[in-house]
Amino acid sequence: MLTYGETPISLPGQNPFVTALWFDYLNLRLNGSDFHQDLIAGRVSFHDERVGRVWQYWISLLDRDYFVNSPGEMSETESMTALIRGDTESPLTRQKAVMTLAPHFSLNQLPPAFVDELDFFQFPQMDATIPLDEVSIVVGYVIPAGAPNRSQAGAFIRFMGSAEAQELQRNQVSEDEGNVWLIPAHRDVDRTALSPTAAKGDLAVRNANSISPPLMFELPASMREGFAQVLRRLFPTISARIQVAEIQSMLEEARQAAIQKGELPQ
Repeated sequence: MLTYGETPISLPGQNPFVTALWFDYLNLRLNGSDFHQDLIAGRVSFHDERVGRVWQYWISLLDRDYFVNSPGEMSETESMTALIRGDTESPLTRQKAVMTLAPHFSLNQLPPAFVDELDFFQFPQMDATIPLDEVSIVVGYVIPAGAPNRSQAGAFIRFMGSAEAQELQRNQVSEDEGNVWLIPAHRDVDRTALSPTAAKGDLAVRNANSISPPLMFELPASMREGFAQVLRRLFPTISARIQVAEIQSMLEEARQAAIQKGELPQ
């Protein structure tokens, strides 16, 4: 793509949650799901050389201009509209790109005509020895342990987890409302009613070796802020880009602080 004058990837540097998905997927593809889960759970030091390899790989892509200029100035919406080519008369974004890494709800602000331009593919496999793992958000139902009407609440939860209830929910949620990716988890729900795009996403998740929640969902608050600080310095507008050793030190400092607060195991 660079050969043909196209910028490969847009990146919403203003949104740490979406940007951190790059760390999720690079770590999963380079180091595998077991290491990724250990890292999220605080069982591994961020000084580990495998963590350094992830950041080095990402920085190498930035240095080789695989991403838009000044991604730290790009919002989530701008990152999506950078892919649109149906806005030639009034470009929605100053910079254009060919791809982006984003959750499904990033499409919600786009009009249907622009959404129809887009398709998706799985994050590429980078090591043939490491199975394909996916990052996904699972929405479920819980009841308080001390609920006053536990038997009735339990019956409701069991119903909501049934194929009947999930199929009813899917049929009541319009894809026009941007919920193309609200896919029932129950295996007995009829998949033939899914849109082609939703069916592709469903297949990717079902065939994955493992499923991980987004990193930013799982980390303690102090560590989320540590990641956000690193990401802000990864896409500088004036100063020099942060280096791998400093990234690892900042994140390990945040991990140790979380351990001291009791947010992570010793």
